[in-house]
Amino acid sequence: MAQAPRRFRSKWWGKSVRLAVLALCAVVGTYLVLCVVMFLVRGLVFDHYTRQLEAWATAGGDATRVQTLVDSCGRLVVTQAGWLERLQLVTTNREELQFRVDVCSKIAANRVYIQPALEVAENVAMVCDDLRPRHELFPRLCRWGGLRPKP
Repeated sequence: MAQAPRRFRSKWWGKSVRLAVLALCAVVGTYLVLCVVMFLVRGLVFDHYTRQLEAWATAGGDATRVQTLVDSCGRLVVTQAGWLERLQLVTTNREELQFRVDVCSKIAANRVYIQPALEVAENVAMVCDDLRPRHELFPRLCRWGGLRPKP
């Protein structure tokens, strides 16, 4: 088999290809590890903020402390979003952020004060029973808030 002329062969070409493949494998491996870590941390953060919401509810749901409920829901919504979705929520998609915080607040407040919007079965079904949810926040909140049974 004929070899390429000497001017087209280079010693660094083989090394650079191997280095590029190694770098790509390192990036993919790092990404997979970070995905697993974020999955685990996201659950812990969810538990932390639902404990804060639970503390508000068990303390009697003081109406003067509703802002703490809204603040906890805001942090919960932002931390449960993916990185790109989080960026969109806090910059260009503020209406969606406000909607999610409102739903979270209603579910948490429903543990103490009956929320008329959550008395309508269609509303609860829209929030809790999405067969292909884009995120797991609402189904988890529905189970936590007692709107759906825990598995």
